[in-house]
Formats: sequence, C-alpha cells, structure tokens
Amino acid sequence: MRRLGVFFFIGILGLAACLPAQAALRDTAPIEGKLVSQTTSIRPGEPFWVGLYLMPEPEWHTYWKDPGEAGLATEISWTLPDGFTASPIRWPRPEALEEAGIMSYVYKGNVLLPVLITPPADLEPGRSVRLAAKASWLGCKEICLPGGASLVLDLPVRTNAPQIAVASGPLFEEAFRTLDLPPVLPSALNLGWALAFAFAGGLILNLMPCVFPVLSLKILSFVHQSHDEPGRIRTHGLAFFAGVMISFWALAGALLALRAGGGALGWGFQLQSPGFVLFLAGLLFVVALNFLGVFEVGLGATGIGARWASSGGLAGSFASGILATILATPCTAPFMGAALGFALTQTAVRSFLIFTALGIGMAAPYVMLSFFPGLLAFLPKPGAWMERFKKIMSIPVLFTVAWLAWVFTRQSDGSVIAGLGLFLVLLWGSAFFWGKSGSSARNASSRKTAAVVAVILLAAAVATAGRLAASAGSAGSAGSAIGEGASASSAEAVWRPYSREAVEAALLLNRPVFIDFTADWCLTCQFNKLTTLHTNAANALFAKYGVERFKADWTNRDARITEALESYGRNGVPVYVWYPRGKTSEAELLPEILTSGILRKALEEAGVSDNASVS
Repeated sequence: MRRLGVFFFIGILGLAACLPAQAALRDTAPIEGKLVSQTTSIRPGEPFWVGLYLMPEPEWHTYWKDPGEAGLATEISWTLPDGFTASPIRWPRPEALEEAGIMSYVYKGNVLLPVLITPPADLEPGRSVRLAAKASWLGCKEICLPGGASLVLDLPVRTNAPQIAVASGPLFEEAFRTLDLPPVLPSALNLGWALAFAFAGGLILNLMPCVFPVLSLKILSFVHQSHDEPGRIRTHGLAFFAGVMISFWALAGALLALRAGGGALGWGFQLQSPGFVLFLAGLLFVVALNFLGVFEVGLGATGIGARWASSGGLAGSFASGILATILATPCTAPFMGAALGFALTQTAVRSFLIFTALGIGMAAPYVMLSFFPGLLAFLPKPGAWMERFKKIMSIPVLFTVAWLAWVFTRQSDGSVIAGLGLFLVLLWGSAFFWGKSGSSARNASSRKTAAVVAVILLAAAVATAGRLAASAGSAGSAGSAIGEGASASSAEAVWRPYSREAVEAALLLNRPVFIDFTADWCLTCQFNKLTTLHTNAANALFAKYGVERFKADWTNRDARITEALESYGRNGVPVYVWYPRGKTSEAELLPEILTSGILRKALEEAGVSDNASVS
C-alpha cells in the first residue's frame, strides 16, 4: 500500500507539473534554474551550446530522462527567433537511487542539461537575439515538489566571435564529461538476474580455447580414477572446486580493493601488466613441454606449472582449478559482461556473491562428474589413446603461448622479440635437462649434473624475464602506439582511436557510430575481428551505411576506457556499442560473440538500406 501511495502521489504531482493550463511556472525555493551559454556571443550559422543549470538545495534531487519507477524528467520548451533550432537535451549520466524498494535515476546536486542551438546562416550581425525557455522539473527530498521557471537569455550576434569549441567552460566541461551517450545502466539488472548471468557465463568459460585443454586433461584423470572409491573421486572434484573458488575470490578481492583505492580496473586487469603476460606465457610453455613428454613432473621449480595441469593428486586437482581460472580471465563470455558490470557497482558482499556464482558455474561440470561418476561411462576406456590425446592437447596450449607472446610484444615494442625468444629457449633447456635428471637410465653423477644445468638455465630464464618485464613496462603505451601504426592491417586502418569527444562529434553530425571495446589479450575479441569485423564484406557494409568506427583499445591500462565501459554497464571486453542513427538514437549493446548475421541485422535495422549484406 505504501508503494501504491507513493506512485499515486508522484503521479498527481507530475500531472500538476505538466498541465498546459499551468501557464505561469513558479520558481520554487528548493531548486533554482537558470539558462547559461557556452559563449558570450554567437555567429551566423554556427551551432552553440546553451544549458539549463539546476541548483537544488542540499539533499534535494531532480530526475533523468528515464526517471525509473517514480519521478518526472525535466522538460524544456523553447521559444526561439525565426530560423533557430534546438536539439533534444543531451542528458548527463544520473545516479541510481533506491528508496522503499523503488528504483529511480536522479541528479543529486547541481546539474547542467545542455542543448545545442543552431542559428540561421543569414542571421544579421550587430543585433541581439533572445532565447526564451519554459522549464519544468520535479524536485524531491522527503517530499516531492513540482517546480519551474520562465527563463530568457540575450546574446549578441557578431561575425568576429571566437569559434565555438565543444565543452569549453567549466560548467560545460563537467557536463560533457558525464554526458549520457549510453542509455544502459548497470542497475538495469537485479541481484537475482546478475547471479544467473554469472553462473551461465562461468559455464561458457570452460569452452574458452586456452581453458579447454587443461579441463580436458583433468576430466581424463577421472578416467584413470574411474575404478577408485567414489569418495576419492568426489574429493578430487571438491579440490578442483576449491581451487576455482579461491582464485575467483582472490580476483574479486584484488579488483575491489584496487578500485576502492582509486584504480580504474576491470575484468582481466592483470593481463594489462606485461610482466604477468610473460609469466603466464612461460607457465603455459612449461605445461606444453610436460604434455609433450620433454620432462616428467618432479619436485623442482620447473615442474610446478606442469604439475598444475597433469598431476593426479589432490594438490594437482586444486592447482588445476587455479590455473583454469587464470586462463579464463582474458575474455568476457556471453552473460558475464552484464553480471560483472553490475557486480562492480554493488556492495562488497553482493560483488563477492556474483563472483562466487561465476566460479560455481565454471567448476560445475567437473564437480558434477566427480559426484556422478556414472557419467564417465560415456567416455572411452583407459588406454594408449590418452597419452596421444595429451600430446595433441599441447597444440592449443602452444598456440596460447604464441598468442601471449604476441600480446607481450604489443604491450612493449619490437626490441623485446629477441629477448622473448631467448626466454622460451632457456625454459625449454631447463625442462629438457630436468627431464634428464630424473631418467633412471642415467647414472647418479649424470643426473646431478643435468639437475644443476636445469637450475642454472631456469635462473637465466627468470633473469631474462625480469629484464623483459621491466623493458616492457617502461615502453608501455609507446608499444601500443607502434602496434596501432604501421603494422595495422588495411581492414583495421579505418578504425579511429576512441575518445568521448570524437564519438560525440560524430553523433552531433548525425552519423551512425560503432564502438569496438577490445584488447589484444582478449581471444574472443580477436576471433570476432577475424571472422566478422575486419572482413572485406564488413568494411563494404560499414562504408555503405556511412558508419563511423571507433576502436577503444584496452590492451594497456587506460582509465578513460575503463570509465567508458562502466558507463555502458560493462567491466570487461569485448563490448560492441552501436548508435544506429547518430544523435537521435540510443546506444545498443551487441552480443559478445559477434557474427556476420548479427552485424548485418543491426545495420539493416537502422533503416538506411534493405539490401546490404555481410558474408
């Protein structure tokens, strides 16, 4: 009843505020409004910004264009000289406000609502023009009061006035920094849906190309254990589950703690560190060497990484869960994007619940096999094929190593390539001699010598990695610039670097806009580029529609791109944002797995043409 009463009260107030019969809008005490201009004078035919500046008293708020479950949006009705036109309000991003179970989108404190005014080209210089507006709003604190004002602004017309720069002046700079290009807010989800999306995304993570080999080999370990006691098999499943969950909780804790300290971070943030990318490449290289039989698992440092993927003990199952989680972080699976974006706008408890659901989803298939070993009957019987399968699984792992090496070079510069090759050769040599140190066919003296050589080569590999990581860290963004420059393919060259100002300028020209939030370390991003975005057919279709394409490269840490992702309710890549009709349209988020059919449909629904196609 209380909620119905609130809705009824708000509705009555809204009706009173909007009735045409209310000719004289009153200037209420809680909120003051005035018109402000971006410039002190105007030029014929040159657009300029004017804004309604609302200044509420403390604890009062006004509403966004979509107020939510309660409230009324601010409105402006213009009376302009002949030939002048006014754009719709360019709404800054609001805050989510939940009271008594009712969700609204509001502005707390002062807010500027910009409007682009375009004068006629034949406007006579030397005169003054008057812009008149009737503004109405709803202000709320403990109660809600409709308010409004009749406002005027006089501006001289000059031919020698300075050029108008978008977002000049303190008020307009702040308004454009928070301009609501996206309509999608993280709070569009509730906790229940976020948990469901996280669980589904976790399930899909198991199919990521660098995770699948590790999980496949752990499932094969069940085949070895199929004749063991059911309790032992369940224990292995729980050990793997514990490794996954502890890893996800550690990632969540680190992410939330760093963000609380002011860091602009998102899902996969550790892969924005060249040192971590190099460590992961080395670890997987050692895993692949073990799969190929270069060495068997021992107690030395070189064998630690491989033991994570191949050990049959409980420690191996636990560590396999850790490794699988690390390998899952380069990409955002379907459903994960919305869930993670929601998680990082919530309290710590809710965020950990969502990360927990993600981890449970990822571990679920393995745990199910451990608790229902009868499902193993659908797998082939143990035999020599398992050793061959293990060697085959080294191929995707080595492809992953090659991909991580490429990411590392993109995060630094071309000078690291030789050092990277040396690092991998030293790791291979260490693994080779470590394998010889454990060979029963060799005498004790030879085994000790091989072990010493293995340790020396490993130390050299670690030292080389340290120098490479330091070099890459200092190169940083310079390496990205090199990667974006001469080496860019012709398909990629037409993509402009992302900036909020560039996107806004394209929208003001009423151009369709497509934004690709991507990173070199995101495998899904690279797959979508290869199969959909950077094909000749897609280029032809983008050109036919006159689409402005922007690439937001998140390979290295970039606070502006992190902020932009959050504004769309996302916290990882890939994210594809589509404005089909420029400034008159709202943003649409396309799926993380992008196909030619999805892209074609999105562009064709813009209404420009019915006969474009992507093959």
